Amino acid sequence: MVRTGAKRDGWRPFLLIAAAGAAGIYVASTLQIDTITKTAAMAIIGIVVVVAYEYFVGWG
Repeated sequence: MVRTGAKRDGWRPFLLIAAAGAAGIYVASTLQIDTITKTAAMAIIGIVVVVAYEYFVGWG
């Protein structure tokens, strides 16, 4: 179900968060940390981007 503010907010805030998420995944992949921590960081970033899509754009 689409949130009432989803149409008003639009794509711009989501695209900013998605771009920051892509940069965050790149930074996490280049850091010298173990694989589990790197995977967890990328998963958290992915979840934040999906939640931002749901909040700003909506699935409908």
